[in-house]
Amino acid sequence: KLKSHIVAAGLAAPRRKELCEALRQPDTVIGRALQLLLDERNIVRIGELYFAKDALDGLQMRLKAYLEANDQITAAEFKVLVGQSRKFTIPLAEYFDGQKLTLRIGDIRRLRG
Repeated sequence: KLKSHIVAAGLAAPRRKELCEALRQPDTVIGRALQLLLDERNIVRIGELYFAKDALDGLQMRLKAYLEANDQITAAEFKVLVGQSRKFTIPLAEYFDGQKLTLRIGDIRRLRG
């Protein structure tokens, strides 16, 4: 139930508190279940947000294709690519920097390497 809720959220990833409220479960129960999903690599935690691995993989493929075709992406263009608000796009952009997929140069990002 927890995994399907995270998968259904797509790139509008929920926070732990939101999961507790939506699933009507105490924090300890949700915390243990989240840890299992993290250990199994079914989900990825970025800051306070929990993303389904498949949603991140799909976005990574689209981002890489975009950068290969366009050489760079602005924050506004990335927001359109993600289809979500800054609440989600900023942590995602920083995640891909940390994964060494992108390199931030001022207000743009380029494919690393």
